[in-house]
Amino acid sequence: MWHIDQNGAYSIVKKHCEPDELLVRARVLDDMKRLANKLNISEAAIIETPRADYLYRMTVKVSAFAEYLSTAVFEIDYRNFKTSLPFETQLDKKRAQAYSAVWSALHHLQQQDSKLKR
Repeated sequence: MWHIDQNGAYSIVKKHCEPDELLVRARVLDDMKRLANKLNISEAAIIETPRADYLYRMTVKVSAFAEYLSTAVFEIDYRNFKTSLPFETQLDKKRAQAYSAVWSALHHLQQQDSKLKR
């Protein structure tokens, strides 16, 4: 599963972990640090994997990640996700640009889908 929010962009899979755990992967260290903070997990749990597709990974309890997602849903207080993103640092700005590119790619897919249904 992919999950994108104000804290970061994550790939969550069931791989190399215990039955009650998930492997969360991220491309940006700051994203993973934010998530670790939200989950009350030490940043020392973040593993750097230079030869892997995702540079950073961390094993988390399924229940903790489910609670994180649930909390994120209840904390939605914006009308437009893209405008809710922070723009305080250069990394924030780059993250917002990346999210916008994802939005654009999915919008393009929507347009293609609409054309195929005609």
